Amino acid sequence: MAQSFSVSEQVRIEIRGCRDRVTVMGWDDVRSVVTDVAARQDGDSIFVEEARRVGLRVPRTASVSIADCDADVRVEGLAGRVELASIDGDVVLRGLTEAVIRDLDGDLVAKGVGSLTGAGRWDGDAALRGIEQLQIAQVEGDASLGDVGTVTIETIEGDLNIRGLRGALRLGQVDGDVTLHDAAGDLNLARVDGDFVAQGVRGNVDAPEIDGDAVLSLDEVKGVLLRADGDVVLNLPIGTNAEIELDVPHGDWVARAGIRIIEQDEHHMRGTLGSGGPKVQLESLHDDIVVRAGGIPGPRAEFSEEFRAPFVEMGQEMAEMGQRIAQEVRQSVHESLTRSGFRSHGSYEFRHHRKRRHQHHAPEETVEPEPSGPVAGSPERRAILDAIARGELSVDDAIRKLRGEE
Repeated sequence: MAQSFSVSEQVRIEIRGCRDRVTVMGWDDVRSVVTDVAARQDGDSIFVEEARRVGLRVPRTASVSIADCDADVRVEGLAGRVELASIDGDVVLRGLTEAVIRDLDGDLVAKGVGSLTGAGRWDGDAALRGIEQLQIAQVEGDASLGDVGTVTIETIEGDLNIRGLRGALRLGQVDGDVTLHDAAGDLNLARVDGDFVAQGVRGNVDAPEIDGDAVLSLDEVKGVLLRADGDVVLNLPIGTNAEIELDVPHGDWVARAGIRIIEQDEHHMRGTLGSGGPKVQLESLHDDIVVRAGGIPGPRAEFSEEFRAPFVEMGQEMAEMGQRIAQEVRQSVHESLTRSGFRSHGSYEFRHHRKRRHQHHAPEETVEPEPSGPVAGSPERRAILDAIARGELSVDDAIRKLRGEE
């Protein structure tokens, strides 16, 4: 039975203990609230309690509180504050100015929300579009974001995918993978247990603890600090000016960027790209680093005069001999890889190789030994890394070869 209430523009709607479905829609009538279930009024407050399949039409300026409901909830077209607490069901929010959600056991879809705050725990997946300010305490599922402003997420137990980040991103603990496309703001990732892939990045990057692989493509170069357990691939735009520092304590590095090397040893390189500028610091704790500039093949690296000077006295003859030996080794490796079916592949396709913590492991006696790839520093490993830097081998296929999986 429909009911109509006369109210002011500052009306407050309170919905408690409802079931099945709750729908609240804003409309242009600023003096009335219409419900399709029994409700009561106390001044400028309307109360709906213990009802099923609730539907309300309220002024757009209304504030709404929905709590302790075992129901799917939909709220649209409101300029007032919307609060949801202890909802056991899926939630859809559209065209809101401000929303707060505390303890959600269901999936969330939100579009066109000025400010969205997640308090407590969200136990479900979230698809969020057009959110200007997003701050979430805990998501226990996957999150997909698009066209968002400033984003802060303290904990997410699934994967995070963002397309179109206009503001800064701050992440605490991410148990899954992080994928970014078109990120204008600064990126601050405290810890990612999976892999990290970011394209179209134009802000600073601070990612000191990536447990998987990292692929980072910059449209503009600002400060970068990235440390990963796995392989690291960095793509720089043409004309980059930066200070580059690479550390690979257990792997190799390849730089196809015209870097002027200042210092180098087996597992470390520091140099200048262009006229120098922001510091780009990369470290792979257990695998390899590949750096490319503009996707254009070029010299692996250039050595500064101060770096070369101590070695000039060793004589031109020894240098030429070393070049001949290196050329012969590379040719031998190339022929060996060719005979083994080594060939060019298409564009990079990211492969998720990490075992999630919640997966069941096979009994110990059935686990096969890990494949063994080329050892660090070997000509075979260097040839594979050079191929990925030239764009002749996808990162995905290169990782499999480096690990001896094919």
